[in-house]
Amino acid sequence: MKSRIAANFAITFERRSFWTAAIGFFLLGSALAAGRADTALTIKPTHVFTGHTDEVTAVAFAPGGARFASGSKDNTVRLWEISTGEELETYQGHTRPVTSLAYSRKDNLLLSGSMDGTIRVWDLDSDDLPRIFIGAGDPVMDIAMSADGTHVLAASHGFQDWSIDEGVIKQSYSANGADLLSICYTPDYKQALTGGGDGAARLWNLNPEKESLRFSGHPDGVRRARISPDGKIAATCCWGDNFVRLWDLTTGKETLRLMGDADAVACLAFSPDGKTLLTAGGKIASDLKSLDPNAENVAVIDVWSVATGKITARLAGHSGYVDAVAFSTDGKRVISGGSDKAVRLWTLPQPPSKGAPRRTADAAE
Repeated sequence: MKSRIAANFAITFERRSFWTAAIGFFLLGSALAAGRADTALTIKPTHVFTGHTDEVTAVAFAPGGARFASGSKDNTVRLWEISTGEELETYQGHTRPVTSLAYSRKDNLLLSGSMDGTIRVWDLDSDDLPRIFIGAGDPVMDIAMSADGTHVLAASHGFQDWSIDEGVIKQSYSANGADLLSICYTPDYKQALTGGGDGAARLWNLNPEKESLRFSGHPDGVRRARISPDGKIAATCCWGDNFVRLWDLTTGKETLRLMGDADAVACLAFSPDGKTLLTAGGKIASDLKSLDPNAENVAVIDVWSVATGKITARLAGHSGYVDAVAFSTDGKRVISGGSDKAVRLWTLPQPPSKGAPRRTADAAE
């Protein structure tokens, strides 16, 4: 069981595909349309944070947005101050790559999931050693925090609901025996969306466990499955193709299919208002390598309008594929990490005032 999850992880982070033309596609119903994002801004990072010795696989903004955490294949979790660029702490203890991070507003905690099969609970106000949650030994591929900060879901072989205060599993979910790569709560915290190694995403009722909807179509393991803040849309991606699929959470039907600049998609994130979607992953097409002509495997993060299915901006700066992206709570900033071992901070352009002309020039450094 453990080996199958590990294999899915290896596929997720090592697979490369043939590049595709840098065109924004979207599929609505049965019609395929394409519109090149010629007017999309190209935005460069405002800060680059270095220190990890292997690829960055997880990022998370701290509540308030003044700091963020990053996790890596170097088995460490690092805490950063945004205003100074200073690395505040390096948390060691995981024996295999860190896959996921989540902050809890309760008690100022940071949780990290790892391929070593543990979740570690770091008290940011203390120098004490972390508490360690040990499940069945299967790799923890993703974690999701409850709104009140008292529970965390862990995606592994099936998924588990941990009580953070007690450090025990309150309930285990078989998920039909699936090896899971991704998990998140619905906004009401009554259901969970999982991405499986079998290429399907599933929506689960949590009490009692019941598969509510299944979303099939990806040819490979679903690397990320996330839900819009209003609870109406699910977005999924995998390394097996370069499509991001959007699904109606009421009907279970695919409503939109996005194909952006990456040859494969490893990560995605909705903005807090649900109007914007970030997608990123592998290298981009050769006609966009002018963004960084010296890069061997340049990658960008596509910024999509959920309403139109169009790319509105590109975040350019990573010299390798991108594994992790996250929005700040105000939706104005983005952090990302990837195979170049760095974390980058981006400031997104704000919508122009009504009647103002749309900018088409690259953002200033």
